[in-house]
Amino acid sequence: MSERAAGEGRIALIDALRGLSIILMVAYHFGYDLVIFLGLPRTLVFNPLLGALQPIFAGVFILISGVSCNFSRSNIKRGLMLIAFALGLTALTLFAQHLLTESGSKSRVAVIFGILHFLGCASVLYGLGRKYIDRIPARALLFGALFIGGYLIFPIHADIPYLWWAGIIPPGFTSSDYFPLLPWIFLFFLGTWLGGVIKAGRFPGWFYSLRIPVLPTVGRYTLVIYLAHQPLLLGVIFLLSLI
Repeated sequence: MSERAAGEGRIALIDALRGLSIILMVAYHFGYDLVIFLGLPRTLVFNPLLGALQPIFAGVFILISGVSCNFSRSNIKRGLMLIAFALGLTALTLFAQHLLTESGSKSRVAVIFGILHFLGCASVLYGLGRKYIDRIPARALLFGALFIGGYLIFPIHADIPYLWWAGIIPPGFTSSDYFPLLPWIFLFFLGTWLGGVIKAGRFPGWFYSLRIPVLPTVGRYTLVIYLAHQPLLLGVIFLLSLI
């Protein structure tokens, strides 16, 4: 398949994987909200199985986001937009946490540096350094190895302030959704390499022609779903609390 053929239009399978990832993320957050706000057993979400699966779900989403950089008109513009939305999310969740604290709850729901913050920063960094990053020799192996090694090390707990964005957590820092640049930036950069291979048409033909119902449509609106899902879930939680 030629590069032109691979790059025409959207690739349904990529959208489907993105759609599946956001659905799983919303389901996880709904379970988290049920535990925090309605007092359901913590094992609903805080259990070994979900503890192992949750970073896999998020990792697939981050990898695909890196792939998508090859199909974006401006990664810097897209990244800045994500950062703006992420800062709005931080403000809203800090306000929600304030209300919970006033009501006597000790739950920490503020999102200081979540996946949206990460994706925004990663997109900007790739946009700024793309011509250098894409020239790194054997970068697939390098980024894969750095991610695996970094995942075993980070986050690091140390009394160093203001480096939580990098994966160094100072005492007292909390973020209900936390994806620091280290080690996740390496998985994102691995996705940018993979996206180049996909765009060049080097995958089997079925990868570009496979059609899956529903999920690709969901995958095209992941940002809207991410921004809207928590207010909607809290509305559902409120209705459930009235029963």
